[in-house]
Amino acid sequence: MHRVVVFAGSLSWVPAILLRSTLLALSSRNDLKLAAVCVPKAPIFPGKYGRHFMDKTFFGIQSLFDPALKRQQALPWPINLTRWSQRFDFKVLVPPRGNINHPDFIGRLRNEIQPTITLSFIYLQKFGPDLLSVCDHFINYHNGLLPGYRGVMTTAWSVYHEEPFTGFAFYRMNNEFDQGPILMQGAVPIGSDSNTLDLELEKANLAATYIPQLLRIVTDQNPGEAQRGQARYFSRADENHSVY
Repeated sequence: MHRVVVFAGSLSWVPAILLRSTLLALSSRNDLKLAAVCVPKAPIFPGKYGRHFMDKTFFGIQSLFDPALKRQQALPWPINLTRWSQRFDFKVLVPPRGNINHPDFIGRLRNEIQPTITLSFIYLQKFGPDLLSVCDHFINYHNGLLPGYRGVMTTAWSVYHEEPFTGFAFYRMNNEFDQGPILMQGAVPIGSDSNTLDLELEKANLAATYIPQLLRIVTDQNPGEAQRGQARYFSRADENHSVY
């Protein structure tokens, strides 16, 4: 029985889409169990619910003044993680001081949770070597095609560079940012009226359909393929450019 841990950077938007699909995929298999979901801070669902309506209202007002900003992709409902944990019998983990590389947190993962597969969905911290040693399969969802779009804001940079597509990758994590072996990649077209939020959600919805196959690849011990082609890395310092 594989024990799966999901690191979710939030309970809304892209992580919510991927987490829902993961739970559905796990429920269809008897050799996989969701052992825990790790989030940066204790979940407070009513606040997420209010934020959801605020976001929908904001985007609706935006589109009234500029039809080009009308959203084509529906915002996913935030996840009530406390209720989910009770219903599906998994633990909710919050690292000390929000630090996933804290020794106490790593010790708890290793000794109590004992994951065999770990999935990371937009968790904005680097996984250190001690954390990566907890199990053999650390898989990350990255919202850019690799190796050409490593780093941050890759969807916006794809639009800025007038690419025909923007993509995503599931890859095995190692000690370097976005450089691990690729397990799966996919892409969606960038249209003349595309906006970055819709593209992010469209990619996440497509990636969610890949998760059952991703789990099969991981449990089959597939090592993935080395990244090939011209590598580019976009950092926070590059945000000075106008990418929107």
